[in-house]
Amino acid sequence: MGETKTTTEEVVETEEATEEDVSGVEGYDYEEDLEYDEEGNVIIPEDGEENPEEEKEPEEEPKEDPRDRRIKELTEKYAKLESQSKATLKDLGYEGEDVLDTLAKVSAESRGQDHDAYKKERAEEEHRAELERKIIIAEGEKMMAEDLAEIKAQIPGAAKYKSPTEFPAFRRFGELRDLGLSPVEAFRASHPNDVAAAVAATAKATADSKGHMTSVVPKGAKDTTVSIPKDELEMYRDMYPEMSDKELTALYKRATKK
Repeated sequence: MGETKTTTEEVVETEEATEEDVSGVEGYDYEEDLEYDEEGNVIIPEDGEENPEEEKEPEEEPKEDPRDRRIKELTEKYAKLESQSKATLKDLGYEGEDVLDTLAKVSAESRGQDHDAYKKERAEEEHRAELERKIIIAEGEKMMAEDLAEIKAQIPGAAKYKSPTEFPAFRRFGELRDLGLSPVEAFRASHPNDVAAAVAATAKATADSKGHMTSVVPKGAKDTTVSIPKDELEMYRDMYPEMSDKELTALYKRATKK
């Protein structure tokens, strides 16, 4: 019994001593469960150990490329088309491995034509269609190059474009060309800001050049005459068809006034 009492007292003393040893450690709540080592010492976790898994900001998901989405759509569509074609051919009594070849066979039989002869005819049709497509593309590129050259010749501000496809309102430009408007007319109607900037630049250049000329107006007299170059007047008329030439002259004067 004496041994048991001694052991119990030792345990109590050890626990009291342990609590006293760590009583000065700041930041610990001794009412909570603590972890002890084999010698009865409190195990103090290192900084950050209490929350080993730190919260991380969620990474932004990469934006989906429209081309990848289109490829995915076409791939799915092709798979469905192939599956349906195989099912239809099977119902008709055809179970060939090559869907296209089997479809060609069905078409040849429906025409009462030899399979090989039909495939040869189809190949020739596809070849002609490909040539026509290339011709159309070449003609379109040639026409666009000619349109751009004509536009640049009359509207210097369009020199920044390497192709009509770079026009901000290319779609509208194409629609106006299809309606029969000339390249310059279509560009002016679809890109009024570019035209206005070109007119302003030309007007300023003209005013600057006139500034170096000796005035024939007597000193003290007020020169109110204004001369608009013919090509610029035409551009102003196109931009503001509702205005008279007198009003356009006044507008030109304001635009070139320093």
